[in-house]
Amino acid sequence: MKKNSLLSFPVLLAIMLFSCQKSDQYFLECNLEGLNDGMAYLQVIGEDGIRTIDSTTISNGKFTFKGSQSEPIFAYITLNGKPDRIGLFLENARVSIYGHADSLEHIKISGSPLNDEYSKFKSMLASYENRQEELYLQYNQARKTNDTLALKNIETLWDLLDKQQNKVIMQFISQHKHSVISPFLIHQRLVYNLNVNKLDSLTSIFPPELENSVYVRMLKKRIQTLRNVEIGKPAPEIALDDTMGILRTLSSFRGKYVLIDFWASWCSPCREESPNLVKAYQRFHDKGFEIFGVSLDTRRDKWVEAIRKDQLTWTHVSDLKGWKSEAAELYGVNSIPHSVLVDPRGIIIQNNLRGKALIDFLEKLIK
Repeated sequence: MKKNSLLSFPVLLAIMLFSCQKSDQYFLECNLEGLNDGMAYLQVIGEDGIRTIDSTTISNGKFTFKGSQSEPIFAYITLNGKPDRIGLFLENARVSIYGHADSLEHIKISGSPLNDEYSKFKSMLASYENRQEELYLQYNQARKTNDTLALKNIETLWDLLDKQQNKVIMQFISQHKHSVISPFLIHQRLVYNLNVNKLDSLTSIFPPELENSVYVRMLKKRIQTLRNVEIGKPAPEIALDDTMGILRTLSSFRGKYVLIDFWASWCSPCREESPNLVKAYQRFHDKGFEIFGVSLDTRRDKWVEAIRKDQLTWTHVSDLKGWKSEAAELYGVNSIPHSVLVDPRGIIIQNNLRGKALIDFLEKLIK
């Protein structure tokens, strides 16, 4: 046997075994042209929202992050002085990130199979997102000139484009059932557009190995929340302080029809709906109808001012936590205005009745 290698067999075997082992750490190596010195922050999107898990200094456009991740999770790298950020999947692998600081949307990421897959997905959506940016600029211009016809046409085009884009996303998900990217995409792009049955059906396609992944867990939590507030279910209790700091409860209105109105002073569509609510309250209040206003405000003064200005004379409560409102989370509220109609027994009988639809429904309901 000729010895024509510079390395002995045991050494070669050790190298082969080491190279086949999966890394138990991540190492992000970033090199961005045109980036000033400062700080970079690593944030992850998980069950508790977006949180910063690391920070590091930038020197000559270069910086690194290293650590360990128990499961793949989507992350952002934010840079001081830059409004945009770099999105990627954080998994235990050595990843190179390079490009120009003034074009973060075109950053190149290599070294991670998961991010290669995610880059392909983003390429599939690039043309749709570029068109959306064009429509957004056109919409703002039409608003400045109050061109109502143009606004209506742009909204129609936007809805059509959104449906086309969602179709591409659904196709990707169906072809990548074993990838953590798919439940992440549902959570980020589709979860609030799907009713509970469709969301449940879509989440059920994932194999057992993804069952306990962070984004499948988040989807299942969303499904359970929506199941808890379906029509026919008892309305979960809401107990919050009113504008005077007095604790008020939803259950205290048992025996009456109650419209739970989720709104905020800063929400234009909510304020536009206020006259309709006032009309309904004046017309049906003496017949056993109440409104229980739950505000997603964060500033008490703005909240109280809006109540006074819009002449909303019913009960109002808030924990002043904005979108972190405990009541909003309990009812799965993801947009406002949002309403839930509860019967005298405390059972949910309808959702999101507005304007004439609310009046018509109450006329049939309350004699």
